[in-house]
Amino acid sequence: MLSINDIDIEAYIKKMPSLRITAKKALELSNNVAISPLDLNQLILSDPILTGRLLQLVSTAYDDESPDILSMVRAITMLGINTVKNLVYTNATLSLESDHLEHSFEVHYWKHSLCTGIISRILAEKQGIFSSLHEEYYIAGFLHDIGMLPLKTLCKNEYQKELTLEKENEFFGTNHCLVGEKIAKLWQFKPQIKDVVMFHHDILDTSYSGKNQNILNTVIIADYLSSLYYGDIQAIKPNELIWQKTGITEAFFDNISDSIAYEIKKGELFLNLC
Repeated sequence: MLSINDIDIEAYIKKMPSLRITAKKALELSNNVAISPLDLNQLILSDPILTGRLLQLVSTAYDDESPDILSMVRAITMLGINTVKNLVYTNATLSLESDHLEHSFEVHYWKHSLCTGIISRILAEKQGIFSSLHEEYYIAGFLHDIGMLPLKTLCKNEYQKELTLEKENEFFGTNHCLVGEKIAKLWQFKPQIKDVVMFHHDILDTSYSGKNQNILNTVIIADYLSSLYYGDIQAIKPNELIWQKTGITEAFFDNISDSIAYEIKKGELFLNLC
């Protein structure tokens, strides 16, 4: 077993850079004097680290006395464009100076996270969730696997994208949900995002009784459908009760596959990945 101590994990989280695949676009936009909140919004919602860092910045700036700000455009406007541009530039620079993730892993991670976020947002709409909360569902899905990034960096080639939660525990003495919990606490995520990061692998266990059950169940389903979208036929289907609570059926996936493909292609074009 390759044991990783909490000190190393927390030290990495504090300096965790953006993804390298978004860094070039981030530098381009941060140097644009005419950039708008909408431009920054598109960039930030393309990178889970930037998304998490902006949520952290909001919590820090308003000392948790602000309303639930999970709209990136609203957060950017409140913080100020120059403040957010500095955040983007700093993280992009750190990313280009580091060699923390191999390209194939990073692209796989980004695609799965983006796909899960997109499906979570679509499922929120399908359930009749207020439109003002759709971005919250996207962010929760987009950030659900954020704990993988420190694990992959600190464990280098020992960490493979196919590892199950049980194998992570066996090999490393921890798992990406527990590491994600550390990120959620250090970056002061709101409870609904923190619960998704911590409990999204409780796909066969329906004992969660917190206030954020619907968003958690929605992301659990989105995570499963995202795996199917990329051809993982071994993905474990969530407990039937989770499907029942959301009113979603697996058959709905066929109706949204074109929308998923369109949104992912938009993201790839924005970052010049294709």
